[in-house]
Amino acid sequence: MDLFHEARLEARVIGVQITGASPSGVHGGSRPTPSGYQSLARMELLTSLQVAIQTERIQISMSRCGEWEILIRELENLRFEGKSRGTQDDLAFALALAVWWEMRSSTSSNTALFHRRSLGPV
Repeated sequence: MDLFHEARLEARVIGVQITGASPSGVHGGSRPTPSGYQSLARMELLTSLQVAIQTERIQISMSRCGEWEILIRELENLRFEGKSRGTQDDLAFALALAVWWEMRSSTSSNTALFHRRSLGPV
């Protein structure tokens, strides 16, 4: 995070620490850590993603997503608790973080990111 801050990017950079703790019970209710990171329960993060997918709040264009097949595979393999050994989930978590942040900070009713397709259980 220090390198991002030192680079003085023209974007807001937020550090997130994903924990196995229980969700806070408040939508978007992450808690800042002493070092300034947002502490976010894995279940809260993945629930935000699952709700956004199920309600078709987000869409991804297959033609514009160069890693479509990998993303779909990662979403299909996501588990609420723990990570399966040897399973990659970087793209799925990047998407989950973007969705969580949007749901937390936006009052808009739609975000156009996802292509309509059954993604299976999250």
